[in-house]
Amino acid sequence: MGFGCRVSLLLLLLLFRTELFSQTGVNNSEKISQLNQLYEKLSSQNYVPSEVRLQNAETVIRLARELNNQFILAKALIFVGKIANRERNAEKTRKVLNEALYISKNIKNEYLEAETEILLCDYFRITVN
Repeated sequence: MGFGCRVSLLLLLLLFRTELFSQTGVNNSEKISQLNQLYEKLSSQNYVPSEVRLQNAETVIRLARELNNQFILAKALIFVGKIANRERNAEKTRKVLNEALYISKNIKNEYLEAETEILLCDYFRITVN
């Protein structure tokens, strides 16, 4: 294979690779936008039925995991924990709040850590009584 052919092949591969990365970037930016919109919805859905709020929270959790956004993941887990606790779903409450606490400690966010610990105390108070 001659030098000109190798250069052409390298340029073609470079163009293909750039196209792949630009498609991934657009896809990620769309996911980030969707994640931010759903996250904002979670905090403003006071009069929406719990089932709808829970579905939105589960979508936020999935996207936050996919995009590795630990802060939003912890906040969404806390949100699910609040609903599960209100519905007296002990297993789910403990599971999601423990995960939120673990993440909060890992990202060193004392506010999230404190919020999660307060909810866990409430969970234990309700469970024991």
